Amino acid sequence: MQRFSRVLTLIAATLLAACGRDAAAPSAAAPSLAISDGAHDAGNGHFYFLPPVVSAPAFTGTFDAQRSPTVVICALEAGGCGSVIAEFSMTSGPGSETVRVAPKDERYLVNWHTDQFTLNSSVIYRILVSVEGTPLGFADVDVVDSGRELRSVSTGEFVALVDGRTLPIAFRIEEGAIPATPVFAAVDAGFSQSCAVSTAHLGFCWGDTPYGSFYTPTPVPGGVWFAMIAAGSTPGGPSLARACGLTPAGAAYCWGWGSDGFLGDGTDGSSTAPVPVADGYTFTTLTVGMNHVCALDADGAAYCWGNGAWGALGNAPDLGARGNNIAPGPVLGGLRFQSISAGEDFTCAVTTTGAAYCWGINDRGQLGSISTEACNPGEPVPIPCTLTPAAVQGGLSFRSAWAGQYHACALTSLGEAYCWGRNYYGELGDGTTAPSLAPTAVSGGLNLTSLSTGSMFTCGIAAGGQLYCWGYGGDGRLGDGANTSSAVPVPVAGSDTHVAVGTGLNHACGLTTIGTVLCWGQGSLGQLGTGSGNASAVPVPISIP
Repeated sequence: MQRFSRVLTLIAATLLAACGRDAAAPSAAAPSLAISDGAHDAGNGHFYFLPPVVSAPAFTGTFDAQRSPTVVICALEAGGCGSVIAEFSMTSGPGSETVRVAPKDERYLVNWHTDQFTLNSSVIYRILVSVEGTPLGFADVDVVDSGRELRSVSTGEFVALVDGRTLPIAFRIEEGAIPATPVFAAVDAGFSQSCAVSTAHLGFCWGDTPYGSFYTPTPVPGGVWFAMIAAGSTPGGPSLARACGLTPAGAAYCWGWGSDGFLGDGTDGSSTAPVPVADGYTFTTLTVGMNHVCALDADGAAYCWGNGAWGALGNAPDLGARGNNIAPGPVLGGLRFQSISAGEDFTCAVTTTGAAYCWGINDRGQLGSISTEACNPGEPVPIPCTLTPAAVQGGLSFRSAWAGQYHACALTSLGEAYCWGRNYYGELGDGTTAPSLAPTAVSGGLNLTSLSTGSMFTCGIAAGGQLYCWGYGGDGRLGDGANTSSAVPVPVAGSDTHVAVGTGLNHACGLTTIGTVLCWGQGSLGQLGTGSGNASAVPVPISIP
């Protein structure tokens, strides 16, 4: 392109309405354009962009000159940053340009010399400011073909560019911009990692994460804002760890080991930082299994990607059509779902009319139905599977379902829990250790609001916020202070009131009503987030560095 005829202009937040689209259709999504700081978009109240990026904001906080911010310029994709164009820190940057602090002016400053880069007029660019991996705010900019000026998003006025091709990026960081203790809004537990999202949409993970092993919560790299994160469940250390998340706008991102197309970005490559899932779909919920991922759009249509060898993607009309999806693909059958959950090579979902369906491997009865074909033809021991959604036996009406390692559970509209599949240690919660090919009622008559199915154990939240777990009790994963198994629900220790729970291989984490995260079970890989590798048979709070 001809760089000398281009100019950068900030995108006004008021243009968002004009850029809207029908969320009901899972078509390629346009980026959501905005400015986020203390004066725009209800952003961080202690972080402000300064002129010439915006007009002078009003602020009352105390300037913090002790931070070491990083400024990233990236190509904006649906929900957040895509490819990075430039990255500036206090010690390095393109062309020796670095972030500088001016204590007397109470600001930080870095100059983006746009003539050093080949900018594309069809691409929106995002300026993202973060400190130690924690995003503080962003401003979206556009390349236009008129003049040699910069237009302020706040006033609509034009400001001359230095040398015609330099954008001064000035900003203010105040004390309190980085909360000492985040308040969390979502939590999940995977194979040997845990993840949570703060009310400020910042993602944190700990344990064996795709970007390293950590014993305390560590920010997810990449500067993406999240509404939820689903922690992956693949064993083998950080190099094989996986996770996916949704932004507040519903854009899907995945990161970690990308074998079999798990990241859904159109490749089978891996990434330690979140990458956008291909085709720009907008989803309302997302779930991560051992080797695959599934999500629902606003219409309730299901899409899955990753490994399809055992039918977990629900996209194969026959055995010969099985394969991996490196990008989201529709689940066959045309059903519309209100919940979906990915387990170990199988998936369960509940339709908008309350019918439960499962598909994938069925060697432990985890589909709740009878499979008529084997996914390993020619082998001496056939392994049954179902390639497309099959109705769970029993004709019960459910509102949501959860798929675990070898079993699944669901809740009725009255909060009654039913489980089916393998039951070695009482993970079905019906008072026995006998497997069940159809839903069996969980004992105790509890009124539950949520469930989570892990490896050989299950946890649920009662209507009053009390946590219960049942099944295998080794490593303290039932959280009742003991290391013994139970075939009926036992109350998790403590008086905290919970709103969410996630279960992994041998640990679990809960989210309380006040936004704190507590974990229990095996902690040898840091998955409890306490700063040590110790196990705990009772819930313990994560440690924020």
